[in-house]
Amino acid sequence: MKLSEIDNEQIIPILTCYEQNTNIPISCPTTTPNTIVDNSNGTVCSSVPISVYFKITYEIIGKITQFEMYAIIGNVTKIFTQKYEVEFVQVNTSNVLPMSGNPGYLIGRPIVGAKINITDLSSLGQLGSTASVTTMLPTTNMKLSIDGIKQPMNNGVWNILAGGSCGVILQERGLLVEPIRFGEDAFSGCTLSLSYLEQFINYEMDWTTRCTQYQNIIWANLLNPLGMTSEEDRKGLGIQFMTNKPDLLAIWPISKLNRSSEWIPIQNVMNYNVPPTPRGLNGYCYQLLVGQEILIQYARFGSMIFPQNQIVGAKCNYIYGDIFFMKPNLNIEITHRVRFIDVSPTAETREKQIPYFLLQLPSDFFYPFM
Repeated sequence: MKLSEIDNEQIIPILTCYEQNTNIPISCPTTTPNTIVDNSNGTVCSSVPISVYFKITYEIIGKITQFEMYAIIGNVTKIFTQKYEVEFVQVNTSNVLPMSGNPGYLIGRPIVGAKINITDLSSLGQLGSTASVTTMLPTTNMKLSIDGIKQPMNNGVWNILAGGSCGVILQERGLLVEPIRFGEDAFSGCTLSLSYLEQFINYEMDWTTRCTQYQNIIWANLLNPLGMTSEEDRKGLGIQFMTNKPDLLAIWPISKLNRSSEWIPIQNVMNYNVPPTPRGLNGYCYQLLVGQEILIQYARFGSMIFPQNQIVGAKCNYIYGDIFFMKPNLNIEITHRVRFIDVSPTAETREKQIPYFLLQLPSDFFYPFM
């Protein structure tokens, strides 16, 4: 194996060998296996690598920082299976438990999301570099409780509003939110009262400016909820939410943040753009943002007995409505609609062809009858 040179830094492999029967560290052999003739066991090959484990440590930008090899050395007398294992480990990450399934999503578990982040290489230790790299960041800090042990999760979720008032801080915990759970359709939201909206409005504004201000408040409450689950430790999960919304969803719950092929973009996400400006006239706000519809497509792979759920697509649509703001005690419902669509191909039953025989008979096989 030839190790590439990165940034003129040569990586020196760390080699460690163990004796097969005792697991005691020994000096790694520097020559090919030796052949020994044993009268009782026949021919014996000594100093043979029975099992080899490679561990490659790398940074988030893909630079390899360490290469380790561990080998079990022993003697063999017959045919044996030589085992090789390779593991890639990213620095500054902790081992976590698969909280939403492994490898496929489990029904009722949160879907995993992340945000796109463009980072300059100079901020990652590459001094003098003007290049940048696209990385992914978690959307939330999460903890999974299994048998009383809480493990952090490095990815995130897609959280939605889960009832109550949008403008009221509940017990200093923020708005009530829930993660989108795989396979569970949902219709939820919160209510914005006109009295809450009016504290941010100058009555000298024209109605178009006022409607735009209303929409900015609704936009922030709809796409940036902050809080905890409405039911503490529901289904064994204690989840602390952040305001970040995902740009990507993980195909599998165990997808790594540094593997872009394991993530799919969410279509029609407007995290970095504002929605269209509503039109205001005589107390009406036309085409005002009042909700969000989330469609998630998934497919089942593997055996029919125990299929694995994989997310294959996601789309986010926005709901607009015409609201009359001159009503007393007006409450506006800000809604989230979540729908999961199964796009698994239909199972097909295939019948094998009837076997036929190719048989050549001798020329006198039917003699003397023919």
